[in-house]
Amino acid sequence: MYYIEVLRTWRVLRRYLIVVAALYLFAVVLYGLAVAYTMAGGVEHYGRSGNVATYSAGGHAVLVAFICLLFASISGSSLSRHLDHLDFALTKPRSRAGFVASVLGIDVLGLGVFFITTTLAVLALHIAFGEAHSLAFDAASWFGIVLAFGSVLAWYAIVQAVSSGRDASGWALAGIWVAALGIYFLSLANLGPGLNALIAVLNFVNPIAYLSTVPFYASGAPSLSLATHAVAIYVVAGLAALAALMRWQRVET
Repeated sequence: MYYIEVLRTWRVLRRYLIVVAALYLFAVVLYGLAVAYTMAGGVEHYGRSGNVATYSAGGHAVLVAFICLLFASISGSSLSRHLDHLDFALTKPRSRAGFVASVLGIDVLGLGVFFITTTLAVLALHIAFGEAHSLAFDAASWFGIVLAFGSVLAWYAIVQAVSSGRDASGWALAGIWVAALGIYFLSLANLGPGLNALIAVLNFVNPIAYLSTVPFYASGAPSLSLATHAVAIYVVAGLAALAALMRWQRVET
């Protein structure tokens, strides 16, 4: 069963790497054509002037996290894939908790590889366009990176908790996206004290709301809010993973 989970994760990663390589090849071709057109006198080249904004690596990790949320959505339905052969999955010589732990462990390792791969791809893009000097790894960046990866894990665990039971519908995944985005955008509106308080409580378990707390520009020392959210998102991930385990233990009912 471990090997099946590893193969499934590797298939998704391999397709992702092919897509990334194709996009980079396309970007190189476009960049080469633009340089050739510039050198031929088609456009006049202007140098940079004035101050250049310094961007936070933590803010870029938020962009990486949004990409990885797609893979977390795919990996988050790994337990539900076993519902079609539940008799085989539950008769393996190990506890149900051990079974869930093995599935979640492999998926988390896979998400870690996705996160690192996407981070390197974004960093390579900065280097290719000569923008690496405008990217800062300040103290707040490390908290932003930790929070960004925690949001990916929390999203994955929430998808597992929603989709791992027999009563989960095929629209559960789309419902999570709609609910998360809807609740976040509602938090930007003034709906009155009561509704705003309710939305704030719902956003406590909304990974997208956590991502919005990471500054995109370099800010030096992390704020207390950022540090608190960086810890809280892992609490959310742990509680959602526990909910997934509890639903799986009652999957026969």
